[in-house]
Formats: sequence, structure tokens, C-alpha cells
Amino acid sequence: MPRAPRQYAWGLMQRPPLAPLRGMWFRFQPAQPVSFWMHRTPEPLDMLFVAGERVVAIEAAATPCPRLPCRSYGPEQKVDGVVELAAGQAAALGLTPGSPAPIRWLTGLKPAPLHQRIGAP
Repeated sequence: MPRAPRQYAWGLMQRPPLAPLRGMWFRFQPAQPVSFWMHRTPEPLDMLFVAGERVVAIEAAATPCPRLPCRSYGPEQKVDGVVELAAGQAAALGLTPGSPAPIRWLTGLKPAPLHQRIGAP
């Protein structure tokens, strides 16, 4: 989960491809309309837009964009979160709009140092 504005802006840009059952959670409080892009993201991603612990929209296998301008993805309605997964994972997990999407924090785990999470040297 990104914690700083820069991490929200960078997301999964220039990061290694995601393994199955791994992803990135973007939390928005309060809920708001959002748009995401795939600028310099190495692999296609599934984007799950979540509101009230339910999937409200899915952008399956969003295509990477190596150069600007890039297409933006997102529903018109307000969301309180977005989950990015490796392409095909939403379907593999049987997720569709309307699916429950409760986000539960894991306890007892120590986050990786910031430089490891954002790919800095």
C-alpha cells in the first residue's frame, strides 16, 4: 500500500511483474473519483475499483504504456480503493463487479524498507 503522494503516483511503474496472488492496494479516504494509467508499467494489470467493500468495476489486462500520452482507467463513481493485480488474476479468482472485496490488514508483518518498496537504490 502506498503511503506517500509519490508512491501513489508511481504505483507499479518500473517494478518487476507481479506474482500470482500479489498486488498493490491504493486506499482513498474519503471515497473519490479516481483514474489510473499504465505509464511505464512493465506488464498488463487487472485494476479492481472498490467501494464499500465491493468491486464496482474491473479493468482487465490494462495495457502498458511506454510513452505519454497514456489512456486513463476508472469508473465515474467514487471509490475508496483500487487493487492492482497481475493480468488475469481477477478472472482466475472469479471476481466480477459486485463481488465482495473486504480488505483486511495483516498483523505481525514488518513492511519492507521504503527503498525496497519503491525500487530506489
